[in-house]
Amino acid sequence: MEKKLPQGITHRKDGRYMWRFQHEGVSYSGYSAHLKDAEIAMYRKKYEVYNHLCERMTTPTMNQWFLEWMTIYKKNCKAVTAYSYWKAYKNYIADDLGDYRLDQIPAKELQETMNDLSDHYSPTVINTSRVLLYGMLEQARKNAMIEFNPMKNISRPKTQEKPKKQVLTAEEELIFLNAALPSFYYPLYKLATLTGMRIGEITALRWNDIDMENRLIHVRHTLDYTAEKGLFLETPKTKSSKRDIPMISAAAELLAEHRKEQKRLLHEAAMNAAPDRGDEDVNACSAVCVPALSPDYRVKNGTKVIPNLVFTSPCGKPIYQACVQKDLSKIITPLLANNSISHSFTFHTLRHCFATRCIENGMSYKTLQSILGHSSLSTTMDIYAHSLDETRRSEMEKVASYLDHL
Repeated sequence: MEKKLPQGITHRKDGRYMWRFQHEGVSYSGYSAHLKDAEIAMYRKKYEVYNHLCERMTTPTMNQWFLEWMTIYKKNCKAVTAYSYWKAYKNYIADDLGDYRLDQIPAKELQETMNDLSDHYSPTVINTSRVLLYGMLEQARKNAMIEFNPMKNISRPKTQEKPKKQVLTAEEELIFLNAALPSFYYPLYKLATLTGMRIGEITALRWNDIDMENRLIHVRHTLDYTAEKGLFLETPKTKSSKRDIPMISAAAELLAEHRKEQKRLLHEAAMNAAPDRGDEDVNACSAVCVPALSPDYRVKNGTKVIPNLVFTSPCGKPIYQACVQKDLSKIITPLLANNSISHSFTFHTLRHCFATRCIENGMSYKTLQSILGHSSLSTTMDIYAHSLDETRRSEMEKVASYLDHL
């Protein structure tokens, strides 16, 4: 059964989504291939239609100002960030606050909205919504549309304490890697355990990022996805995420073997390719949608694609993170069933495993910070406090014999 669609949007028999609304007796409509695209297109059209109302009013409503804020002031933010703002506003803010004029929003309503989010949603949703509200209202203050940003007086709601990060023991990590060996995605799993890279950073690697001569991996991009743009290369998460990771021998050997296998698969795919590959499975060989050509893209058969990727499908297309996680779940399930590992985990857990192994073997937190690409040392220490506990214990054991005789 198809989930309930947003008001004003219908799903046509041809697979497209149609959006429609009326204003002052005039109908407006359009079509999109994806639901999210239809929602965004409708929001933007409403902004165009309603914009003249903003000019007549002393201050616009929250709904109207959000559209203007996103269109003008957030035009150049990262696509993934913009997508998260659209989603957060529509799902968690618009219904409660959207009809209020900017200069008439009761502080009580803002606080109750934030409190309600803290009762029902994750810290990520809460933080995104709070940053979004503060940002749009602060811009309104700078534009002299309101005298004061009411979000400055809103108490940060308490969130549930994050559960302690669970990592695999060294033995469990080895059991997993052995079980994953037959998987097509094994090189990704193995590289994560050898470098601590995020999945988006690994899937965005290109062969010119692999410096075999100096044994370095240059992290310069992440592979992101939105419904509007599809898969695309983006700059790393933060400035410190752009980094060079030393390549140990095991990683160099892994990548060398993988390149041979990739060339073999691509040659095989080229030999067996039909003249028209337009109906390839989206999860295996989906084309990449990008807004404009740049040195990072090229055209093949009329489609913009990312060249020279280290990790691709057998036919040379980028890898979707969802496909990797699905494969990972298939590997984990039998391991859990026979108690070979103690708990389930995600791809990101392999990054935590790498960091934990580094700390267990004496790497300094400052060095680990630079390898992981954390913006501050405190971030690294906060995340891996469990490893710090073990380090303190082992260090105390070193002086135990002396202290016992005091």
